[in-house]
Amino acid sequence: MQQQGLLAVIAVSVGVIVGIGLFVPFVAVSYRRRGRLSLARLLLWFAALVYFWAI
Repeated sequence: MQQQGLLAVIAVSVGVIVGIGLFVPFVAVSYRRRGRLSLARLLLWFAALVYFWAI
C-alpha cells in the first residue's frame, strides 16, 4: 500500500512538470503573436492545461 502512494506521488509530480513544460511554450507563442497576455487568454490556457491533466 505504501508503494502505491509513492508511485502516485511520482506520477503526479511528473505530470505537473510535463504539464508546465508544455504550458509555458504555448503561452510564450501566444504572447509573441499578440504582444500581450490578456487575463481571459491566460485563463483559457490554464483551463486547457487542467483539462488535459484530467484526461
